[in-house]
Amino acid sequence: MLVLRGGGPVRGDLQSSAVRALQGVRADGPDCELVLVRPPARLLRHHGPGVRTVGRVPLDELLPACAAVLHDGSAAHVLAALAAGVPQLALP
Repeated sequence: MLVLRGGGPVRGDLQSSAVRALQGVRADGPDCELVLVRPPARLLRHHGPGVRTVGRVPLDELLPACAAVLHDGSAAHVLAALAAGVPQLALP
């Protein structure tokens, strides 16, 4: 699942919330992988298993390889996910 940078309902940071949720799924590790695009510095150091970080990447190149995308609901993110045919969850 691709997790784009943006606000979020839990403690104000969508990527941190996604990482915490993944870590809480099960103790023996996740059966999925989160890809964080341009995460804050604190997540670069402490993201844990099942999480990969990438720098600035064009969404039209990255989205076709994703099972889903979690984003802040911006028009650019919504339209890119729609164009790629990728399921999305927007949390403004």
